[in-house]
Amino acid sequence: MGSDQSKLWKRAYAAVLPGADENAARVQLRKLVNERFGRGNWAEINEQDWSIRSEVLPLDRIREFDRKHGRRNPRGFDGPLVAAEFRGHRYILDGTNRINKWIAEGEAVDREVLIINLASDPDET
Repeated sequence: MGSDQSKLWKRAYAAVLPGADENAARVQLRKLVNERFGRGNWAEINEQDWSIRSEVLPLDRIREFDRKHGRRNPRGFDGPLVAAEFRGHRYILDGTNRINKWIAEGEAVDREVLIINLASDPDET
């Protein structure tokens, strides 16, 4: 795994569980992936087979991602959003409250999204 990929994974872990150690954050990210695909158990986070990239996107593009709920009470506004991409669909894993709040308030600022490309099929495990 390249150093750029490694840095992006570390940023994703820090985004989903700020202030926690990397192992706890990895567990949290795995939980978020499982929740989005409605599975109680799924493949471990796989940094070797899954890729991650950073994109800076306008809110109009981010609002097209599949979001899990309509709440808009974020715990903070720092850090990138985290999403998963699978079979051409994008799912927000962390940051839905922020997105919903920005949409409600008419924010138009570009935001960074860390997008994890899932190489495994949740239906095959």
